[in-house]
Amino acid sequence: AYKYQVLSSHYKDSLIGEETTRKTAMLQANFDLDKKQSEIALLKKDKELQLAENRKERAFVVMMLGGVASLIVLAVILLRANRQKQKVNVLLHKQKEVIDEKAKELSAQKDHLEQSYKNVELLGEIGRKITASLSVEKIISTVYDHVNTLMDASVFGIGIYNDALKRIE
Repeated sequence: AYKYQVLSSHYKDSLIGEETTRKTAMLQANFDLDKKQSEIALLKKDKELQLAENRKERAFVVMMLGGVASLIVLAVILLRANRQKQKVNVLLHKQKEVIDEKAKELSAQKDHLEQSYKNVELLGEIGRKITASLSVEKIISTVYDHVNTLMDASVFGIGIYNDALKRIE
């Protein structure tokens, strides 16, 4: 009986041990499965984060390329506008030079006309003084004084044409 009880106890222990081993194996398998599923979930999240970062990086690159393209377009527009302004400035400078030359010509003509007018006035005054005096010496003196104001007359002489003799005296 004792022998059978020891055998029974031994079988019971072996059955309980096998069951415990199976339960332990099952718990270990469930634990490993949960651990693998957690790792898979973490990897999926990492992959999603990387995809999101890649999308952000692509969006950033696209925005930067758009910004660079905008700057290039703006630079081309400004360059063309600057060239056009330079052409206009050159044209305006040429027109200014032409206007300045014409202004100088007009100023010279004006000065010449003013001088001519003064000379005509002086000649008119000389004519009045000559016709007002009867003395030949006074006429010669008046003519000399006025001619000397018009030009250098350090040597001066007056001749009178004698029509009968056909000579200047």
